[in-house]
This record gives sequence, C-alpha cells and structure tokens, in this order.
Amino acid sequence: MKSFSDQYCCIPPSKNSTDDQEGLRRVAFVGTPCQIKSVRRMQTLGLVPSDAIQLCLGLFCSGNFTFGEEQRATSRLGGFSWEDVHKVNIKDDFMVHLKSGEVKSVPWVTWSSCGAPPAATAGLLAEFADIAFGGIGAEEGWTTVVMRSPLGRAAFADAKG
Repeated sequence: MKSFSDQYCCIPPSKNSTDDQEGLRRVAFVGTPCQIKSVRRMQTLGLVPSDAIQLCLGLFCSGNFTFGEEQRATSRLGGFSWEDVHKVNIKDDFMVHLKSGEVKSVPWVTWSSCGAPPAATAGLLAEFADIAFGGIGAEEGWTTVVMRSPLGRAAFADAKG
C-alpha cells in the first residue's frame, strides 16, 4: 500500500510493513466509498488480507482533494488566508473554518483527484459499508449515521451499550 500511496493520493499509507499484521483476524476497516468497494471486491475474490476485515465503516465522500497552489487560489474567492485556516468541510459549499471561529463559504469548486462525479450519490453515502458516517444532512457539530447491513446494526447496538 505504501508504494500506491506514493503515486495516488487517494490511498493513504496506514502500515509500512505487514510483519506486525500477522495473526489479525478481527479488523474493522475505515475508508472512503471507493476503498470500501475495493475491500468488498477483495472479499468476494478471497484475497488476503480481506479475510481479516470483519466490519467496514464508510465515510461519506464526494471526492478526494489535493491542495496545490492552483487549488489554494480559492482563498481569493473566499477572502481568507490559508495561514488562518483551522479546518475545511465540504457540504453544499466548500466551507473554510478559520482559527478566529469565522466560517467562510466558497461556492462549490471541484478538483477531485479520484474522478468521482459530485452527483455519484451511491458512492457518496458508502453503500457497501456496514455503517456509513458523514456530515451530509447533519447540523453543525453532528454526524449522520446510516446502518447499511445487519452486521452494522448489531455493531452499532453493541457500541451503544
């Protein structure tokens, strides 16, 4: 995976070595919809290490974004400086949360490096996950949670206590 992450920014490195993964049999995988779909394909084909993945937790996603100089030009559209940015959130608009607490909303700008069209709602909501999470449809400070399988419902019920 490390070699892929050097070439493709949509696959972040999580482990540099498989040596310390020996013996893992009950793993929860957290990923974007395209990553969850890849795990499901691996499981269908019986490819290692997908046999150890027992639960897939999907993150809502409308694309994978890079922030090079060209993309950083959005600061001119929003009237902010990147040095003042605390976090970025993408909902209906590109929302920039500044360290001061102010939130700047920039009209939707797409520069997805994964090629997913913004209207790809099936992928957006992580349809192949057991449980999917994201900010779409949620009020500020809240997360939308969608149970996508009986295993996901059971895991969620166990987590609630």
